[in-house]
Amino acid sequence: MSNTDLNIPLKVKELRKETADYLSIIYETPRDFIFTPGMWMDIRFISEELSIGRTFSFASSPTEPDLTITFKKGVSRFKKSMENVKPGDTMLITQYGSNGFKLDKRTQSIFVAGGIGIVPFRSMIKNAIDFNEKLDVLVIYLNRTDDFPFKKDLDEWQAISRHLKIKYLITEEEGRLNKEKIQEFYPSINNIKPMCYIAGPPGMVDNTKKIFLDLGIDGDNILIDRFEGY
Repeated sequence: MSNTDLNIPLKVKELRKETADYLSIIYETPRDFIFTPGMWMDIRFISEELSIGRTFSFASSPTEPDLTITFKKGVSRFKKSMENVKPGDTMLITQYGSNGFKLDKRTQSIFVAGGIGIVPFRSMIKNAIDFNEKLDVLVIYLNRTDDFPFKKDLDEWQAISRHLKIKYLITEEEGRLNKEKIQEFYPSINNIKPMCYIAGPPGMVDNTKKIFLDLGIDGDNILIDRFEGY
């Protein structure tokens, strides 16, 4: 599902530092703008020099008053411009929609997030928490260092939601995610066959999908969201 040829004005409220490597831009929510957790939007700058848009998943939940995207710092012109936005600046939403990356609340789930891949999961979890919904979810959160974006939020939500479990994996110290680690974190995976959601850099997504397939998870029960570097 997508909406094309839009050019909806998007006004910057704040540029917020999440960690040393990750920033969030908080925008005023456009009037009558509706989205669901797991959706994405293409945004661009108004200037002709930066008129080519980029895709970002929503970090915010529809229950929150503002729209938030989160990104990793980079060297591209687009990223550098994102790092220098000011309150009052206006960007444009050129399209938004869903690629089917949506939480199925009827079954147990595993979320695997690699770095910035935590973004759609933050939106899903916050939305469920605000609606007081049961979250039967294990989050396996991979990051190169211990500087995990949204860790404070996740720890708070884990404390109030009995069926939400967070496992942090610092890959620089503990190595990559593998079959043995998943079985350690989720011992019943071979019996329960949960829905598996993977979001992050393409290589990490592909490797993790292969692990789940090797563990006997049906391909239809694996949903992926690849985050390109820009």
